[in-house]
Order: sequence, then structure tokens, then C-alpha cells
Amino acid sequence: MQKSFSRYKIGDIVVLKLIYSSYDFYKLRPALVLGDVSKKDIIVCKISSKSQIKEYEVKIDQNSLKEGKIKIKSFAHVHSIYTVEKRLIHKKIGELTQSKIKEIKEKLNNLFSITSSSPHFP
Repeated sequence: MQKSFSRYKIGDIVVLKLIYSSYDFYKLRPALVLGDVSKKDIIVCKISSKSQIKEYEVKIDQNSLKEGKIKIKSFAHVHSIYTVEKRLIHKKIGELTQSKIKEIKEKLNNLFSITSSSPHFP
């Protein structure tokens, strides 16, 4: 697992160790980093191989990556956002290209109706 003080940035693709409420088992799931908010927490959105809401998803394939590898065509679901503790990051597996990061930001802008001049928009 990554150290909790590691820094992440928008566009990093990580694998999270998602622990079920029974604490009996966990699954490893990919996620896209949207922001590194503290020493302990990051904001991510879900990555899935299944398309859900086209207006709030961005297709990710091998051509979308600046570094790393992705096994199958997937979708970043920018409408499915959550905060996770960095200690749950199993590993970083890739980084999106700048054009894909721009696409992610546009989808977030559409979702939240944030103008690019907003001081809090990445």
C-alpha cells in the first residue's frame, strides 16, 4: 500500500482497497483522483468498465494514458464522487493525458455548473 503522506493529483488512476461493512473482506477497485485534499484524504470518482450516464462519464483506454496501463476500456464516472483515506490506496496504476484531464474537468464543470474562473475549480 502507498504511504498515507503520498501526494496525488488530478488524473492519477489508483487502485483502492474497498472494505465491506462487515470488515470480513475487501475488493480492489480502480478510481480516478480528482483532488488531494489533505495528508490523509483524496477525492476520487469511480472507474468502471460499464457505461452509466454518458453526459457525466469519460471513456478511458490505453490511448488516454500518459503513463501506466489499463486492461480494458473503462469509464470515469464523474457523478460518482467520494472522499477516501489515502491508506486505502493499494497502488497507482496510471496517469491520464492532459487532454483527458481537460475532458474530466469539462464534465465536472457541466455537473456542478462551475465557471472556469471559480477560485476553487482545479
